[in-house]
Amino acid sequence: ASSLWLRLVLVSVARKGAPDYLVRSLRSIVESLPSSPSHPMRAATEVVAMNNNEPPDAHRVFHDAERELGNLARFVVKRPARPALDCPKAGKLRGAVQKQTCDLVATFETLLQLQPPSEMLLMLEDDWLLCPNGMLALQVGGAATATTASSTTSTHLNLTCPNGTLAPQHAIEKASRYDPHWLALRVSYGFNGVLVRQADV
Repeated sequence: ASSLWLRLVLVSVARKGAPDYLVRSLRSIVESLPSSPSHPMRAATEVVAMNNNEPPDAHRVFHDAERELGNLARFVVKRPARPALDCPKAGKLRGAVQKQTCDLVATFETLLQLQPPSEMLLMLEDDWLLCPNGMLALQVGGAATATTASSTTSTHLNLTCPNGTLAPQHAIEKASRYDPHWLALRVSYGFNGVLVRQADV
């Protein structure tokens, strides 16, 4: 069994002329973690920066962040899917939407190769700043939406606690009482701010 409970994944792409979001976002997370490597929260949590750029070498900010924070976070380059995914450029959905879906599949395939496996994955974007003491807030009450599914239905359940911050452990327990087969806890839109069990990926 893995001792890693939560893997926070910041998916990153190069942006022309944009500020250096990635370093600020990574710092907001790693500086919120306990400094002692033996602390249970630090031992059970891993921060991953995922280079989702094509080509990956063109993502200068990612490589700068790795040089600066490589001892505090894990830096991973998305691997192309094998076999290659068939992402059509035409059809009912816009090509950009299909490309995002295929990118997400390849990202998950890369994450599944990381060792040790993690019980939970929390997908984030590289321009999201964690609030001060945000990692502590992850353990104590929060707000999320659980998506549950059966063969015929999909149900959304709002999970709200007084302080309004995401708290995976609390939300997981509450969602599991509602439906032990929940698929995702969502705190944003798209597939950003989504908590999933790695076993379900």
